[in-house]
Amino acid sequence: MGEGKRGRAFAPNIPRKTRLKSRLKGLIFVLFEDMGA
Repeated sequence: MGEGKRGRAFAPNIPRKTRLKSRLKGLIFVLFEDMGA
């Protein structure tokens, strides 16, 4: 949920591929944050 909102707010007009990449990056970042917590 959070990473999707951040991705949209970060770059609303970028191509789909780039948006998917940024979403994957956000998901991985959240996963690492959860593992560290």
